[in-house]
This record gives sequence, C-alpha cells and structure tokens, in this order.
Amino acid sequence: MAPVNPKGLAFYNNLVNELLKNGITPIATLFHWDLPQALQDKYGGWLSDKIVADFAHYAYVVFDSLADRVHMWITMNEPGNFRSKAYRFGDYPPGRCSDRAICAEGNSSTEPWICGHNSLKAHAAAVNIYRTEFQSKYPGQIGIILDNTWTEPLNPLSKADQDAAERTMQFFVGLYAQPIWIGDYPPTMRQSMGSIIPTFTPTQLELIKGSVDFFAWDAYTSQWVTPLSDPTCLQNVSGQNVSKTCRRSHHLGSMSEAWAEGIPLKGYIYWSCMDNFEWNDGGSTAGFGTVRVDYSTKQRMLKRSAYFLRDWFDCKRLFYNIIIETKLLWRNWLARLTVNQEVGGSSPPRSA
Repeated sequence: MAPVNPKGLAFYNNLVNELLKNGITPIATLFHWDLPQALQDKYGGWLSDKIVADFAHYAYVVFDSLADRVHMWITMNEPGNFRSKAYRFGDYPPGRCSDRAICAEGNSSTEPWICGHNSLKAHAAAVNIYRTEFQSKYPGQIGIILDNTWTEPLNPLSKADQDAAERTMQFFVGLYAQPIWIGDYPPTMRQSMGSIIPTFTPTQLELIKGSVDFFAWDAYTSQWVTPLSDPTCLQNVSGQNVSKTCRRSHHLGSMSEAWAEGIPLKGYIYWSCMDNFEWNDGGSTAGFGTVRVDYSTKQRMLKRSAYFLRDWFDCKRLFYNIIIETKLLWRNWLARLTVNQEVGGSSPPRSA
C-alpha cells in the first residue's frame, strides 16, 4: 500500500471542521469517479479485483480520520453511470470502449459488467469496515447512491412495452440494487447475458446483501420505453432556472406525498448548492447551482431556485401538505368506492 498523503487528509479535516463550524452537516462520498492513475496503470483499475483491497484500505483511512465528525457516508456516487460512461461509451476516464474511432482499447460488451461487479465488492468491503470498526464508536449511517432514468412503458397496455420498461430498470438499477437488497443479480440479467455476467462467491454475497443503511437515489428524468431492434441512448439536458424551479416543485411535492404515506424519507439533497466546476467538462464552470458564482470577483448571487427552496421549506410546505392530505382523502374514498360499488356510492370526503 502506498503511504497516505497527510496534506490530503489535512484538507478534508479542515473542510469538515469549517462546515460544522457554520452549521452545515457534512455527507461524505468516498468515490466520485476519481480513481488514482497509479491504480489504473498498476492493474487496470476497476477491471481487476485487486481494486477491492485497495478501496477497503482507502475507506479505512478516511473513516479513521473523519468518522468522529462525519456521520453520513456514501461509498460510491452513481456507480452505474460511471461503469457505463467509462467502459461502455468511453466518455469518462479511463475512456475504454469497443468503438476504435473513439477508444484506443476496451470491450463494451464485457468490461462494464466487470467494473460493476468489482465496484459492488468494493462497496461491500468498505461498508463492512465501517460497521465493524467505526459505527459502534461513532454512530452514523452508510449507503450508496444509485441513479437511472426512470422508465415507463410507451404503451401502458402493451405487454412488450411493459417488459421493456421493467427490463431497463432491472439492468440499470437492479444491477446494484438487487444484489444489495435481494442477494444476487436479477434473473433477467443472468438469462440474457449468460456467462458475461460475473458470479459472486457465497462469502461475497453475504457481505453485499444488506450493505446499506438507507436507499439513496439521484433523480434526473423519465423516459417512455418500447422495444427497439437498434436501441438509442437519450439524454435529458437540464433546462433554465425557471424550469428547474418547477421541477424542484414537483420533486418536493412528490416527496411530501411519499412522506405522508409513511415512506421514511431522510432528506433531499439539491445539486448543487452553488455553481461548480464540472470535472468531466475539462473544469468548465457549470451553472446549475442555487447560488450563481462570479469566478472573477468571487461574488455569490442567489438565484430563483434558492428563493424557492427557502420559501418552500419555510412556509409553502404547509400549502403542499393541504393538497397532499386532500389527495389522500380522495384516493382512499375512491378505493372504498371501487370495493363497495355493488352496494352503492357514498359522498366524497370533505376537507376541513
């Protein structure tokens, strides 16, 4: 193992201390696609199972340094996105794919699955270290952030479209979610991909299953799905601030409804707090923060979305609660009406 860089640890220690001093709760992510080049050169990075031991060692070092003050941990951010962009399309480092017009080397048919397999094992190893070495001493929670475009059948009455939508979710969400919550890859993947999908040992599955304390999901957009002989990849581009504000309104309203129905939501993390540097765009500045940053003067300016979030959490959530309670009343009444329709109708509920 290479020696730990004390300046790196000092940076994050100081960052965590400064956040806490200003009343900000830190949520730490161990891996957001920034694999050390040395490990890529040494054994091929995520294509080798040697990455598991190195990731576990790295996780231990970070936990040992920060777990006394950081109580919410993410092992990996959007590993499904990373494995696809890095090993299927070659967009992200190390830039591997089958298309030789884009990538000098790589195999889009096999390498994304190897990367996904090893990242699951590395995630479980990090969680095991946290739970056995740190969680009892410094109570906290640990999980993984998954993502995918939510899919719905283009024709909800079409069995083929229903199967296509479900198959998409199984391949892109079930790849990680099913081993963690159920104990192995979805049967659909095994049946379709055969020996291309790697196999876990019983010991590995024992570590992977249940290796989260919470479910975290990055929501971007949704797509209608229908079977195609030549599937195409669609990408949703974030809109301007007004549309983003409307989208946040829908997100928060849906979350409130889920909470009212008993879903134990822990919170909502807005991406991003302020305009930031997008690492995969060559360090260009991205303008999707709630706070606009003038990089020449360092001046910060609140955007429309910042005022919306402030107002929503401050007072307007009461308005949403009234709407949600009314919707739930009507939903319950309609359910009873359906069950008892042979007896006769009843009056709709009255809202106070």
